[in-house]
Amino acid sequence: MLLKKIKLENIRSYINEEIEFPQGSILLSGNIGSGKSTILQAVDFALFGITQELSGSSLLRNGEDRGSVELHFAVEDKNVIIKRNLKRGTSVTQDAGYISINNAHREATATELKQSILTLLNYPEELLTKSKSLIYRYTVYTPQEEMKTILQGDKDYRLDTLRRVFGIDKYKRLKENAEVVMSYIKGKNKENAIMIADLEQKKSEKEKHKLQAKTIRGIIESLLPKLNEYHFLLEEKKKKVEVLEKEIKEQNEKRKLKEVTENSLKHKGEEYARNILQIQEIEAVIRAMELEIAKEAPPIANREIVLAKEKEIMLGETQVRTILNSMQERKTSKVHAERIIADITKLENCPICKQKVTKEHQEQVTKEERSKITVQDQEIEVFQKQAQEKEAILKMQKQEIEQLKKAEHLIMVHEFKKRSLEEKRRERIRILEASMRTGKEKEHLEQQLQIVKEQIKINLPEDLYLQLRKEIEDLQEHKKKVEIEKATNEREIDHLDKQINVLEADIQKKEKIRNNIGYLKEVQFWLENMFINLMTTMEKKIMLKVHADFSTFFRKWFEILVDTEAIKVALDDEFCPLIEQNGHEINYNFLSGGEKTAAALAYRLALNQVINSIMSVIRTKELIILDEPTDGFSAEQIDRLRIVLEELKTKQIIIVSHENKIESFVQHVIKIEKKDHISAIATQ
Repeated sequence: MLLKKIKLENIRSYINEEIEFPQGSILLSGNIGSGKSTILQAVDFALFGITQELSGSSLLRNGEDRGSVELHFAVEDKNVIIKRNLKRGTSVTQDAGYISINNAHREATATELKQSILTLLNYPEELLTKSKSLIYRYTVYTPQEEMKTILQGDKDYRLDTLRRVFGIDKYKRLKENAEVVMSYIKGKNKENAIMIADLEQKKSEKEKHKLQAKTIRGIIESLLPKLNEYHFLLEEKKKKVEVLEKEIKEQNEKRKLKEVTENSLKHKGEEYARNILQIQEIEAVIRAMELEIAKEAPPIANREIVLAKEKEIMLGETQVRTILNSMQERKTSKVHAERIIADITKLENCPICKQKVTKEHQEQVTKEERSKITVQDQEIEVFQKQAQEKEAILKMQKQEIEQLKKAEHLIMVHEFKKRSLEEKRRERIRILEASMRTGKEKEHLEQQLQIVKEQIKINLPEDLYLQLRKEIEDLQEHKKKVEIEKATNEREIDHLDKQINVLEADIQKKEKIRNNIGYLKEVQFWLENMFINLMTTMEKKIMLKVHADFSTFFRKWFEILVDTEAIKVALDDEFCPLIEQNGHEINYNFLSGGEKTAAALAYRLALNQVINSIMSVIRTKELIILDEPTDGFSAEQIDRLRIVLEELKTKQIIIVSHENKIESFVQHVIKIEKKDHISAIATQ
């Protein structure tokens, strides 16, 4: 992995800053507190998110609600951009971010981002649920104070941490898990032994039930011939009964037919008598109607004359209305003229022009209007005379119409009587035909009744029928008893079969348990005598190899940093530094400040090399970050750091330091300044 660029927005003392990382050795230079370590923490956050050691509240700038880190880096042939966001609520939490791999952009949650990073870096999957990545912490970036804590801290904590870093702790976990499995197997086999204690008893019960079932099946087989015999006899007698029942049914149907025929014959006789009487009555009515019609002389009336007269009356009424309307118009004009005369005599001034009305003008208007009234009176008199004449003519025409309508009504009555007579004649023929049909039906019913009476005279063997019914009931009773006995035995067999099946299932289960006991004993023996010993051996061999390599690398880096033969270093069995000065073993805490820093840096570099050697598949070997590696160093020791950088042969080395001298032997320098609580990259 090689870092390319990082963008910080509202991260601690940074507001909005972009920092590019070239390949080679890089120095992050600046005064204490300028914001150098913030960049390293931002890289850590971008890769792995919030952890217990790196909280959101420690990263988000005070007074800001949102912040973000966007890291650009390369892994093998992949160009990666990852962005994580922070937001402030009741606490500072991570918001959703994104990851882009070779321009393939994907939104993701904090956990999904961490999963993607672990996959890219080829770190173990179990790190997904852990608060920090020890591999990254001890190969790429370790805060210097944390390394000193490991050196000076509890030996058990140090050994446990290194076991986890090297992945050797898995052998211890495997042994502990094996102990748990063995304990489980012992307990399980005790339970299994109790569960199969009654296995032979179950087998004995199963055989006993099988024998009982076989005996009962023999009894059922012996009952089958009886049932078959009863079935055959019942079928034979039922057939005879069916024949007799059919004959009895036919006789009953014939009796019903006789009764129905007699009723029909009675009804037909009554109907025939009614028809004869009805014919006689209709013939009397016909004779009376014929005499009445013969006596009447039908009046003569022409419907066309009536219609013509009605049209004349309608025309006359229209003319009268026209005359009356004209007469009313003249009366209205007369009233209007009289009103003008009355008004003009009273008028003094003209309402339009406001001039005074003269007497001459009044007389002239009065004369003109009276002339109009005279003409209107003459016309009214003429219209009145015309109306009276027309009304007299209309009255005469209406009287003629009335006489014609009365004659027309008499004709309609005469025609109705003639139609009624024809209807009566047709009714007589209809009833006569019905009477003839009824007579034929009556004759047919009499013949049918005679045949049915002769058929009913045949006697049926009812005694034989009753005897057969009794025999069938007896046979059914015997058959039922045998069937009950058979069903009882079958239920007993079902019960036994169920018990046998339950026992069979229980026996099979217990047989499996018995077989499993042997298998579990073999597993227990293998775990106890082979697996645990193998894990112990592997752990020791790997630890010896790790210890040897670690101690060699530790000595190498320390000797480069501290050029003196007076102090020699190594590692004890618990990976604690052994420091010998002038032939005497001394404690780490008695070293000078520069020597302590040198020991911590040597330990850190040795740890880096051992991890990269053991875990060869991880993809962070090309990057190392050194945080204040020269704290307390003399000028000579700082010069020796140049040798360390050359020996590392790492593609990208990032050093955080406020020592200006380091600028002389690194390839790139990034200077950071802080002003008014805001950090920024200094312009060159």
